[in-house]
Amino acid sequence: MHKQLNMPVKSIKLRAYKNCYHSAININNKFHSTGKTFPNGKFASCFYFKKGRILMNSLKIAIIGGSLGGLLTGIALREKGHKVDIYERSAGILEDRGAGLVIQPDVEKFLGEHNLATIQEISVPLSHRQFIKGNGNIDKMAMPQLMTSWNRLYRILMDAFPSEYYHSAKRVVDFIENQNELAINFQDGTQVNADYVIAADGIGSVIRNKVLSTVSPTYAGYVAWRGTVNIEELPKDILNFFFDKFSFYQGLNNQILSYFIPNKHSDDSIRLNWVWYETILNKDELNQLMTTDDGRNYQFMLPPNQLPESVIHDQKQKAKKRLPVPFVNLINITKAPFVQPIYDLEVPQMVFDKVILLGDSSFVPRPHTASGVSKAAYNAMQLAATFDMENQTIEELQGKLKEWEVDQLRLGKYLTKMGKQLGDRSALGYRH
Repeated sequence: MHKQLNMPVKSIKLRAYKNCYHSAININNKFHSTGKTFPNGKFASCFYFKKGRILMNSLKIAIIGGSLGGLLTGIALREKGHKVDIYERSAGILEDRGAGLVIQPDVEKFLGEHNLATIQEISVPLSHRQFIKGNGNIDKMAMPQLMTSWNRLYRILMDAFPSEYYHSAKRVVDFIENQNELAINFQDGTQVNADYVIAADGIGSVIRNKVLSTVSPTYAGYVAWRGTVNIEELPKDILNFFFDKFSFYQGLNNQILSYFIPNKHSDDSIRLNWVWYETILNKDELNQLMTTDDGRNYQFMLPPNQLPESVIHDQKQKAKKRLPVPFVNLINITKAPFVQPIYDLEVPQMVFDKVILLGDSSFVPRPHTASGVSKAAYNAMQLAATFDMENQTIEELQGKLKEWEVDQLRLGKYLTKMGKQLGDRSALGYRH
């Protein structure tokens, strides 16, 4: 089985770990890997020997969910040498999820560490905040800030992740443990095996429902209406009022804000993004709002071009009664608004042996915290550091995953609590 070696060899051992076989030579009481064979020629996870310890090499990792959290995690883990595949339930390119984003330090750090883009390439700078009062007066304060868009960040991450390992239209049905691996079953009848499964499939996570069936999102009692308008389509008075500023208005049981964001590509122009929070306590009213004319019901977001015209008309009438004129005019010229109910989600555990929850599958802080993508970036960077292969056994990895979990749970709980406090402060939804 082994070639003759022209060196003093005390013993030759053939060990197997999770279907990956290694021959190891004991030379002066130190084990050295001499090669490996894969059953049936298939890829298998690999481990090697050093000083009598089985050290981790490349792992097969399946990430469920191909949005920002999944892409951030996939890029970070691939750079650690692991074989990573992403499985996204939607077909084709994802679009228009969340519209505008505030750039936080962890996002900037991730992009810089992986040489993906500079902040200047993906952001629109703002110099001031302005607070519009009910009587029409405006308070201004200098506060430089950088804004980006979901689409812009998504395109950058998609370009960075190898397309051959990104699988669209792959809806997970369930998973089972199979000979020390996890077998993931998809709706199309296919199955893949992995050493670890990472759930980045969002607030409605199938994986989370499997490992934490008693935990589910809780409606917060209000929704976020969202929309964008390209700068070329803005009348001069609206452009001048909002340009270079993060604008706010606080009303009775509602709040609206706006800021400029980049479009999908670096050579595109910018657009004005707005978010209007409105209290809707009655769940029957919410259910009616989230149902399209053809009877389809959406739980977490009603996408652009799905809102009935009658609903858009009614919302414009509400705007006239509740909002300052600049915001009313902005809403009136928005072509495809969409709506997103606000939910809270908090899990007590994120690591379940070889299954890991992160991003919105674990915690969903409210948008007021401007931390959803930043949290996902932090989750991904810290998880990749935990999966560093250098001088680490699989048992040590499991121990470090529990340490990672403690840190991420602390962050998730803090952001969730902050989001509730900010919602209460703005008199939105159910009070805590």
